Order: sequence, then C-alpha cells, then structure tokens
Amino acid sequence: REWVVALNAWKDKELSEFVRQPRWQKAASGQRSRGGASLIEYGTPGAGKKTVIYYNPFDDGNPVKRSEKVRRFLDKSGIKCTISGHQPHGSTPTVVRHMETGLLAITADTSRSDTSGIGSKVFNPLNNRGHAISVVRLKGDFVIIEGDMNDGKSHRCCLNRRDMSKDVLPHALVGRQMISNAWVKTVVIENNTPKVIVALGSGYIVAVETMSVQKACMRLKSEYCLGGNFCIKLHDVEARQLLELPTTLES
Repeated sequence: REWVVALNAWKDKELSEFVRQPRWQKAASGQRSRGGASLIEYGTPGAGKKTVIYYNPFDDGNPVKRSEKVRRFLDKSGIKCTISGHQPHGSTPTVVRHMETGLLAITADTSRSDTSGIGSKVFNPLNNRGHAISVVRLKGDFVIIEGDMNDGKSHRCCLNRRDMSKDVLPHALVGRQMISNAWVKTVVIENNTPKVIVALGSGYIVAVETMSVQKACMRLKSEYCLGGNFCIKLHDVEARQLLELPTTLES
C-alpha cells in the first residue's frame, strides 16, 4: 500500500510538471527536456530503464524466481500473487511458484505465440499471436487461467492464490519447475485424461511438451516436491506415461 501511494504521488507530480511545461525545451547544456518526461519513459519500450511494465523476469528466455529482495518485500507486505503482462513466453501464461513465501508470480503475455505467419498474418501482418488466447481471472481465493493454445487445444488451471498447500493435482503442478529447468504451465485434457503442459525457454524459442501427471511428479526439482502430494507409487505408473514425447517449438 505504501508503494502504491508513493507511485501515485509521483505520477501526480509528473502530470503537474507536464501541464506546466508540455513542450520540449533545450537547456544551456543542450539537453532537451519537458514536463512529465519520466512518466512517459516509465511506460515506453526501449527507454533503456527497467520499469514495472518492461522488466524482463526471465533468464535467457526461461522463467526464474523473483529476486530475494522482491520476495521479502512482497511477503512482508502480505502479497501472495502478482500478475503482469511482459514478457512473452509461448502460447499460455507463465506461473512461477515461490515455495518459501507462497508467492504466485504470473506473467500473462502470449503476444509472440506464433511468429511463423502461417494463417495468422493474412489480415494483420503484425500478428505474432496466432490463435492463442488466454484469460486470467481472480475469483475469491483463486486465480483461474484458461483459454486456447496456438494449436487449438483448450487449457485451464485453478490455483489458490492465498494458500498453495490447498491446491490439488493436477493443478498443484502448475508453476513448479522440473529437473530439466522447464516449468509446468497449465493443464489440458486428452482422451478424458488430465495432462500438463511443460515448457522450457531458450532465447526466443520455447520447447513445449505435453506430459502425464505421473511423469511430471517424478521429474520435479526437490524444492518443488513440497506442499503437495507428489509421491507416485510405481505400481500406478504405466510405461507409456514415461515415454519421451516429441516437443513442439513456439517463439
């Protein structure tokens, strides 16, 4: 709340400066400036500074946890869920769970889910989204993420944004990281069987795999095995559930 108050106060100050000096002026040093320039830069791509709008939450195209400083601040402020747009990562929103604080960090940008142009650029040459569309909704204690991926498959997951220990399989897998560094992104239904979508980013390419719930549980990083019933009994596992399936590439 203190951050929101301070940010709004800064915004009001910048708007007042713009009203006072809306046109560019050149100082004796030759540098041009105008009122509200910092506010404009705050939401401008390519301005060269990190903002809450254009911060990159990935490392070489793959999601990572928020910094320890940010995690501590959000936890101290009682914030358990953050939702942002930037940065693109495949055709479904990205969820990153932070086990030590219970934070759900969601980046819901699918603006580069299909840059191939096959069928998607006929009416709009700038369309890099293709057919992918997702909706993120807050409903009581839950955040619901659902929509269609670029291949036409529907996806949906329902996560408790206040207490992740209450999540149940397969939804409890979403936002957890695999030993391969891939992340579980969402849940799909194939032949009446729930499966999860797993994605690993590298640069501008995202390798996507549809994985059985059993296989996903067995491939979680140790820190992400906490807070849910991820123990799998071997007699419940079928060989076909462990097969290496082909991955698809999204940009």
